[in-house]
Amino acid sequence: MVHITDSVRKSFLGNGFVVVPDVVTGGHLRRGIELFDDELRENPVPEAYIGSHSFNPPCGRRGDAFIEFYRAVGIKSLVDELLGPEFFSLFPPPPQLITTVPHCLDVPAHYPHIDGLDPNREAKPVPFSIQVGIWLTDFSGPGMGNLVVWPGSHLTLGDHLAVHGVRAVYNYPVGSAPYPRDVPLGEPVEVRGAAGSVVFSHYLLAHTSGRAIPATSETAWRKTMYYRVVTESLEKDPDIVLKSPLHEFT
Repeated sequence: MVHITDSVRKSFLGNGFVVVPDVVTGGHLRRGIELFDDELRENPVPEAYIGSHSFNPPCGRRGDAFIEFYRAVGIKSLVDELLGPEFFSLFPPPPQLITTVPHCLDVPAHYPHIDGLDPNREAKPVPFSIQVGIWLTDFSGPGMGNLVVWPGSHLTLGDHLAVHGVRAVYNYPVGSAPYPRDVPLGEPVEVRGAAGSVVFSHYLLAHTSGRAIPATSETAWRKTMYYRVVTESLEKDPDIVLKSPLHEFT
């Protein structure tokens, strides 16, 4: 059984993300692909579309199947091992499903985003504690539609919001990627790993989608489930994770 080691926890705290291999294997991996493909048939990629295509399973029986998958694989216990000893995660809603269709153009290297921001900038952000990305296909090489992240950006952004307030997260031009332009960023990296790996990432981690090298068949399409997990503490006080990124983890 896979567990969160001290080195895995240290990497997550410092970088804002970590990849844990061999979490989803055998029948679980086959079941995940089956669930994903069933939804993809219900939400087909538009004809001639290229790039990253995302959709969410509906609530009800189909959505419940994804929550059962999350439970059966043992993801909740891994999330709880990442959290500090007094924090416990809640079961998330059905995941966001993302498939990357090849022939995707390069993504600008300095336009990351974070999730849960109001497009009209009227409401506070709606954060979560951890994003859990389950890789149903291989991401071990470059240019495979990999997740692209800016290591340590969760700490930099958290320090910025602690000084300027949580609404400072909306300091970016209208129509551009939702990430404040006055927060410095380091160099981005492509996150890599084999099918069955799970990437755990912090809510405040700056991220985007990477490019996908052209391929000739649908077998090269990349498939990821993204579960967004919160704790009871975060439900009561959403600002905690925005201004003190490591509060729930130490």
